[in-house]
Amino acid sequence: MSLEELTLSPAILAAQVENKGHYFKYIDTNLHLYQVCDKDKNTYHKKSNDIMNYKFNPENDLVIKKWTSDISKSIRDSDLLMINVFSFLSHFCALYFIELCRNINPTAQILVGGIGAQKEFYNNANKEIMNLLAEKFDNTSSINFGELLFNNNYITDWQKDSGSDILDQYLVNLYPEKTGDTFNIENLSNKKEFDFSVYNIEEYEWKKHKSLPILSSYGCVRKCSFCDVLIYFPKYKFIDNDILINNIIDIIDETNISKFIFMDSLINGGLKIFEELLTKLANKKKSGEIPETFTWSSTYICRPPSIQLSRIHKLLKPAGADNLVIGVETGSDRIRYEMNKKHTNEDLLNELSAFSNEGVKANLLFFPAWPTETIEDFSETLNLYKNLEKYGHDGTIDGINLGSGGFALIDGTPIDKNKEEIGLEAGPTEFLWRCEQNMDLTYWETLRRRILASETAMYYGLPLTDEANYRRTIINNLETNIDIILNYVGNLLFDPMDVEKYLSTLHDVYQVSIDVVNSDQYTSSVQINTDSETFYFNCEPGITPINFSFTKPFGCDFQLDIQIKFDSRNECIWSNHPNGEYYSENGIYLDNIFINEKNITLDGFEQLSKQNFCNSAKLPLDFYEIVNKRCIPINSTITWNFPKNKGVFKFLWELINPELAKELEYVNINLKNAFEKFKL
Repeated sequence: MSLEELTLSPAILAAQVENKGHYFKYIDTNLHLYQVCDKDKNTYHKKSNDIMNYKFNPENDLVIKKWTSDISKSIRDSDLLMINVFSFLSHFCALYFIELCRNINPTAQILVGGIGAQKEFYNNANKEIMNLLAEKFDNTSSINFGELLFNNNYITDWQKDSGSDILDQYLVNLYPEKTGDTFNIENLSNKKEFDFSVYNIEEYEWKKHKSLPILSSYGCVRKCSFCDVLIYFPKYKFIDNDILINNIIDIIDETNISKFIFMDSLINGGLKIFEELLTKLANKKKSGEIPETFTWSSTYICRPPSIQLSRIHKLLKPAGADNLVIGVETGSDRIRYEMNKKHTNEDLLNELSAFSNEGVKANLLFFPAWPTETIEDFSETLNLYKNLEKYGHDGTIDGINLGSGGFALIDGTPIDKNKEEIGLEAGPTEFLWRCEQNMDLTYWETLRRRILASETAMYYGLPLTDEANYRRTIINNLETNIDIILNYVGNLLFDPMDVEKYLSTLHDVYQVSIDVVNSDQYTSSVQINTDSETFYFNCEPGITPINFSFTKPFGCDFQLDIQIKFDSRNECIWSNHPNGEYYSENGIYLDNIFINEKNITLDGFEQLSKQNFCNSAKLPLDFYEIVNKRCIPINSTITWNFPKNKGVFKFLWELINPELAKELEYVNINLKNAFEKFKL
């Protein structure tokens, strides 16, 4: 679960309960754990992983005891408890809470829902876990989580599939004197469909702006081989656009929040209804019925070019589209078609080009190690990152999401049903499997590709989404499944984190462009010195664009000097910016600074540059109190130093984001230590 966004189901359930005249309270146990950890993310992530581990004893942990004690007080007087099991990873934590609820409120009815309720008990191939279940439950004829709890009288009922609604009947049974309309997700025509007042919205870790989840459809028009959405939502249905837009207007009026996240599997599943939605949203914004600040993000299908798609591209921004999430998965067209995804790399680049022109951002999803993925297929993914570089630099690609491992074999998915066709064997967990057609692709090779994919993306300056957290999940998988992994794949015989060998083969040329703004009446000179080349530029009064290139070998240190020399007749005329920054009215100002189309003018240049003045005695005494390195008052040299075994753009990212870089470094140390436990 995320600390940076809300889940939708509590808002729907709240409206459903309140429409029948009852009181509803929502407890985000994930958010509360973060608060109990004093908002320390390292502690929070450790405790999150702890409570998912079947060997963990909550009674021996003061933080977890405080967490559960607080929640216990909140649910003590409830008549009906609804527990959402978000995924199979939540099974042990959910079981612990259900036992807690039964102890402190034995008369309450307990309903369990969520996709996790419909999954078999997590890691059931682990004999220790099955022994634990046998000790705890009398009836283990089914190890489906919800059914197991129901068969053993731990809960009152459970949501057997995501298309069903079991809440209404229990509200009627508990309070027969109160009636109300039955909730119907198919048309969302009730008076109040969402209630966001039940969230502690201010407490979440919003990155920039608060946002609210909403729904325009459920189900999916695609049948991706690895996905289980169709198991739970076999039919694709959408909400009437007019009803949806009226809900959006009401929610904005009630919450004063105008940023939305559509939780649909695909926002553009039906092109006709999607184009109609975009047209109506754009018209509502133009008329003022929806504020100009209204924006939204959602998951989006990449499609081949067409006249209709071109119209849709033009409508996206006026309709409020901000960030669209695309499941790219791989850089191999062959593998993507095997996944039953119907687009090519060329289609993706066409969409991104349109997004760049229209000012719409994209977040791209990838995962390595499809069962038949060869090393050549994987290389195509790394090559695609190079082609995506320009869209990362211009801000079109807002993030690359690589997940917490590689391919996971999920029960009931199309590839699971047809696994014999490619000799795919299910292992003891979803991330452990073998493919007879591709026996070199082991779990260790999967993790090597996963780490190399992320490091290559950073090499090209592509922003990664939640990378530190995903690597924490890898650590947790390793540490909680040591015996299972060793028995299934054996010892680790190489270093999955050794990426230097591949990255050292990349010899990219970096193109630099700078606008030199010369306010003097005389020509000044700019000289660029690298280890192997020198470039000279004469900059007359006015703006002179200068362009040069350099090659930075991955395995070597690299230094670049920018020497700026004024005409001997120049004399500084000192002035101050409003913030006290000195500059010379007849000096030089550097603007529009790009490396490979990445604009580092305001974010990167200052951190990267070291400035040396030829005669600092000419500077005012308090000059160094506030320095803008792009303002050049006297002859000086600006130096860029890039360290060895690091790409230019990863180094820039570390300079710009020191806290995130430190966090990732800390996680990498722990990941390396986790790998060491598997070596001979």
